[in-house]
Amino acid sequence: MNTGFIYALVDPRDGAVKYVGQTIYKLQKRLTEHCVSPRTRQQREWIEDLAALGLRPSIRLLEEVPTADLNRYENYWMAEMAYQGAYLLNRRFDYITLAAYHGQRPERP
Repeated sequence: MNTGFIYALVDPRDGAVKYVGQTIYKLQKRLTEHCVSPRTRQQREWIEDLAALGLRPSIRLLEEVPTADLNRYENYWMAEMAYQGAYLLNRRFDYITLAAYHGQRPERP
C-alpha cells in the first residue's frame, strides 16, 4: 500500500500551526518547497517575517495515510486545527473549516 503524509507547518515563535498540507515526499523536502515557493501571499509574508528573524517554519507529521485518502484526511486535519483555534494560511481554509468556527468538532474519516 502506498502512503502519504499529512503535515502541519508550525511557527517557531509560538508553536502555532499555520498550514496543513499533504505530500508523498519526505517532509523536509516539502518544507524546503514551502520556504522557497510559498503558495499564497499570506504564506509568503509569514515565511519572509520568519526569515527576517533568522527563523523558518518547522514541519510536524500529523498522520500517515493511504495515498487514496490524502485529500479526505487533509480536509479533516484543517478542520481539526481550526477547531483547536488555529488560523490557517491554506487557500481552502475558509470553506473547509467553516463548521469548526461554529464549535463543531470535525468527524474523523
